[in-house]
Amino acid sequence: QALLNTALSCLRYSYESHKSGSYHLTNGTDCKWGHTWISVLGIERMVFALDALKPYLTEEDEKSIRHMFLSEADWILREYPVKAGLINDNRPESNLWNGAFLMRCAIYYPDAPYKNEYMEKAEVFIRNSISTPSDSADELFVGANFFDSFACNHHRYMNVGYMVITLSQLAYLHFTCKSRGIKLPEYVYRNVPELWALVRECIFPDGRLIRIGGDTRIRYCYCQDYLNIVLYMISDLYDEDVSALELGWQKTVQHEQRENNDGTFLSTRLELFRQRAPLYFMRLESDRAVSAAQGAYVHRLWPSLGKKKHRYSDFSWHDDYHGACYVRNDRKIASFVWVAAQKPQGLCLPLNDSSMAEWDKNLVSIFEGDGLFNEHIVTEHHEEMLESGFVTTGKTRARTWEMLDESKNEEINIELSLLFASLPDGDTCVTLQFAKALRHCHLLKVHGLHLQIANDMFNGYTRSYVCDGKTATVDGVLSVTSIYGDELKIVKGDHRTIGLSNKYCYDRGMLKVDEICTTVYDGPKWFEKDECILDFGAAITVSGNPVSCSLISSEGNRRTVSVTGTDGVDYIIEFNMDTMEGSVKTI
Repeated sequence: QALLNTALSCLRYSYESHKSGSYHLTNGTDCKWGHTWISVLGIERMVFALDALKPYLTEEDEKSIRHMFLSEADWILREYPVKAGLINDNRPESNLWNGAFLMRCAIYYPDAPYKNEYMEKAEVFIRNSISTPSDSADELFVGANFFDSFACNHHRYMNVGYMVITLSQLAYLHFTCKSRGIKLPEYVYRNVPELWALVRECIFPDGRLIRIGGDTRIRYCYCQDYLNIVLYMISDLYDEDVSALELGWQKTVQHEQRENNDGTFLSTRLELFRQRAPLYFMRLESDRAVSAAQGAYVHRLWPSLGKKKHRYSDFSWHDDYHGACYVRNDRKIASFVWVAAQKPQGLCLPLNDSSMAEWDKNLVSIFEGDGLFNEHIVTEHHEEMLESGFVTTGKTRARTWEMLDESKNEEINIELSLLFASLPDGDTCVTLQFAKALRHCHLLKVHGLHLQIANDMFNGYTRSYVCDGKTATVDGVLSVTSIYGDELKIVKGDHRTIGLSNKYCYDRGMLKVDEICTTVYDGPKWFEKDECILDFGAAITVSGNPVSCSLISSEGNRRTVSVTGTDGVDYIIEFNMDTMEGSVKTI
């Protein structure tokens, strides 16, 4: 009864503090919420709770909820335009939640004065949510939010998380209609099978997302939490058994909750947020609680969804705009994305150990100058998909900004030329990297290779490293072999550094990582113009065994190496940094 009373109190506070209500928010008597592009997101995520609470709602509750719903719907109808775009005005998730909400209002309140108008605008929103350039012949087409490859450039990077969020917004409408015996129009599900076919492959077997394009938010939180409701919808639509993914993620959540030892989901990793952004901390806590409650409610209504097992087969994917290459088999995932959250970044991981994953400029050498912030500016990139593999090359320039020096705010100091290849043997990746100084410059940090290994609560804070300079092996399952260049080194993380892109999170981040590196400078060092800062080649394998490899030639700006794959095939990898051509051949 106490929980029921709390739920009803929260609901009543929500509708009374809305612009249609008689109260206000806690931060001011003149402050109410509502009538914005994002207002109905919270409503959409709580509609399952409204259904669960329906037997306990009073006539006054029902009247106030209707007033709030129609107030929002009328504002969207009159004031909020439908926009979409691959880069600018990219709105897949918000178009879906606003369209779904309008359709919901028409379903909930068939006597609403603008019911027909709600349905008409809902269709435009939804048709321009999971939309691609190939849909342009649709007479209601406004713009594409997804490339034809189903890549999504949300927040201006290849964003797996918002591919999930978009599907989650559809799931709420799907289950609302399922519970009422309503069949949704076919256009609502347009492109869903194709988008899911990509999202499915971006999930580890234990349910953790594979963020091949990286993440600008808190690791393993917001977008990850709303994957569950997507899994339920997919199970219902396509009879896929996704229970292992759901159960795996529940185990990860429970593991972290036990580590916190205070009943919260995230307090240990997010202690900085608890202190400096308490409302955002509670938002992330509530995301996880909402996800769990949604799951419990769906399972209560439909105890047994689909049971057809999806069998993972070899998968490869490419997107031109992001310079994204991705391959997956039953042993390895490998990817490289140039237009990433922290561009560029690569992955080479054993499929069955998601706890190793970290994406922030992973497998890309890093250079820190005198500014507070540092990044790579991608100047060019090229990709070629191979059978069961890929090779990509590109150049970046290292930028440092927010400097103490009053005479300048930024510097661009370094040019990095990089090749990354996933070999067709199904186990091995190779990277060749060369960096030179573009000017006489002062650097505070150089970490060549920068292969990050998460080492936090999710793996029990324990990693086993064996390193002799030529090879390095992690937990007996991931091996790195130096082909040429400086010796390999293990750089142990001593505090959490992975977090949001701001100055606070470097010292008080949300995830601790170790690094396998080649060239390492930790401390101030001057470099002359055109001086070589690093020049190396490395092979990474998920078989746990170092591979046989050698440098064949290193003349001028050309590098050629040989690597014997785990399939026994000798591969020749060539990199011409003048033409930026890269190739993988067999002998």
